Amino acid sequence: MPSNRSVKRARLAMMAAGAQAAASASEVSVTGLDAWAIRASPSSAARLVIAVRTSAGITGYGETSATPNPASAVAEVLRAGEALSGRDAVASVAAAAALSHVSPAVRGAVDIALLDARGKVANAPVYDLLAGRTRDKARAMAALSGAGESQLMDQLAAAREEGYRAFSVPVLLPEDSPMRGRKFFSDTVAMLERLRQAGADDLVLDCGGRTSAAEAAGLAARLESFHLMWMDEPTRQISDAALEKISHETVTPVGWGRAFTSNSRFQDLLRMQVVDVLRPDPGLNGISACRRAAALAEAYYTAVAPFHRGGPVGTAAALQIAASVPNFVIQEVAFSTGERQRRMHEAITRGSAPKVVEGFFELPTAPGLGIEIDEGALREFAA
Repeated sequence: MPSNRSVKRARLAMMAAGAQAAASASEVSVTGLDAWAIRASPSSAARLVIAVRTSAGITGYGETSATPNPASAVAEVLRAGEALSGRDAVASVAAAAALSHVSPAVRGAVDIALLDARGKVANAPVYDLLAGRTRDKARAMAALSGAGESQLMDQLAAAREEGYRAFSVPVLLPEDSPMRGRKFFSDTVAMLERLRQAGADDLVLDCGGRTSAAEAAGLAARLESFHLMWMDEPTRQISDAALEKISHETVTPVGWGRAFTSNSRFQDLLRMQVVDVLRPDPGLNGISACRRAAALAEAYYTAVAPFHRGGPVGTAAALQIAASVPNFVIQEVAFSTGERQRRMHEAITRGSAPKVVEGFFELPTAPGLGIEIDEGALREFAA
């Protein structure tokens, strides 16, 4: 049996090795940033993929929206690179503090890229650096899109073929009048019933902030017996009274927060007890801030479902959050039947993007975000 002195020596040696590893990691500095605004077609929304270059020869990648102006988004990233050059590539929180002059979206993408680089330096998935994983797989939800019910039905069938079992569908608003009456409510319920019969067992109704507080409250009341997973972003005209009217007058769960970039606003929702599912966007907040929002939500017994309608880099980032927070419920991703969009995602990640199997994403296990990026493909699909 080893003596107390030998045990102490072993502990000191382990501490020294850990300190040496930390020192080596801290010597990795940012050498520059690159950015590409990409889109699959002229009609699709542009996404911004950024690369953080480091002195270790390791590159981390992040993603956010490139709208409304792709060229301006790229220019903003290059300006951010000037502020980060020479800084510790492992200290993502300190780096974010140096980017107070840039948009939240660029800060969020830089946070993702720095954590990707940090994981590659440590040869571990990002979620292992954050606190370890809380699950072995993450439930997946396909966000369907379309101007009519027939398009939604086609996408539903295609998404089920690809393994999805939960779906977000947009509310279909009549174009003939800004005021929606009884027919709008009954048509919405009937559409959801038909989607459920077609195989959409679990549904989220995405209002996208396009309905008024009164309309959202009316829809929520009508849908109580339908048992939606939740109703998302019922109105964009947010006031305390509107939030309380929608949330407190019905048992239909409500999801909110996908446009917020401040933890104080997330906390306002939680304190008022008007949100059942918190919806932070990794593309707007980064991984670090989304995890802080999830910790706030956990204190209020509230579920978290990160909002993501972008590309595979953002999906990989969202899955690091899903893996590492205990109150995660489901991960939404945009679903497209467009062949060019699919080819773009496949080419950018060299086929390494996470796949859906029987309703669940398999968690990435490779270092960093767990995906490979082909910068040639990023240039090919430049916006």
